[in-house]
Amino acid sequence: MTEADELVSVAAHALKTPLAVIAGYSELLRARDDPAVREEGLVHISEAAQQLVHVTDDVLALVSLDAQSFPEPLPLSELLEEAAQRFEERAGRPLAAAPDNPWLVVFADRERVLALVAALGGSFPKEDDGAAMITLREDGRTAVLTLSCGTGAPVRDTARFARHVARRLAEESGGALSIEGAVATVKLPLAGVPPGALRLLLVDDDDAVRSLLRMTLPAGEFVVIEAADGEEALAELGRERPDIVLLDWKLPGRSGGEVLATLRSDHPGLPVIVLTADTTARTREEATALGADTFLTKPFSPRELLGVVERLVPGRRR
Repeated sequence: MTEADELVSVAAHALKTPLAVIAGYSELLRARDDPAVREEGLVHISEAAQQLVHVTDDVLALVSLDAQSFPEPLPLSELLEEAAQRFEERAGRPLAAAPDNPWLVVFADRERVLALVAALGGSFPKEDDGAAMITLREDGRTAVLTLSCGTGAPVRDTARFARHVARRLAEESGGALSIEGAVATVKLPLAGVPPGALRLLLVDDDDAVRSLLRMTLPAGEFVVIEAADGEEALAELGRERPDIVLLDWKLPGRSGGEVLATLRSDHPGLPVIVLTADTTARTREEATALGADTFLTKPFSPRELLGVVERLVPGRRR
């Protein structure tokens, strides 16, 4: 089953299950309108109707992605109260805020951010009534919203569909969403990051090299996501959607080769530039066999790097 087929199946189940409950109990009440059936039936009909409203909201949020968006600088602190209200309406539990940096300003469409938080409210099972908390922090040129919600009970189709909608809303806002257990992490671009900027994952264990590369890449054209080792690189690949990867071959822990092998398995079309100080043919042969697109030998010039990026991701630089 393809991803699209699975999504249609999940959406159909999320919509038709509450409809079946409403239709079934309505028919039962017409046939047996006794007090016991009436009391139980009305409870289930009310719950199913509420569920149907929430799934309809998700469908409308998904459809709205085809409409024009209106991104603007948004102070997240000003959104927290309304976002918490929408989360509580959807999740049936309060959302407490504990921002490390309440003054973060993202560049996004206000309604899409609020719809994203609402969808996250539906992304965790109703049966899991643990406390919900959202934290805000800055990571480079990205705002990170971390939502901790419950203990991670089994996820049903309504929650799976809500997660898909939340992920699409995050991606269309220039960010990314990852969910592990009962923790959802949303990354959104800070104000000042131009829409359409190329997202580059920079993997190198040397602080000075990463600093040089940050200085090399024009701030108005690139969003640089950094990783200092292989494990961190794979974690960032799970959270982010980079357009290109700049990968050092000699890394502590997981080597560049191990990272490249995993990356190619999970992201087969993602362009990868391998950085290496080794000029031997063996290294190039090994990296090529694992799927490297091209190489830069240390030391290299900034112009050379920008030229390689332009060749691998044409039309993305301004």
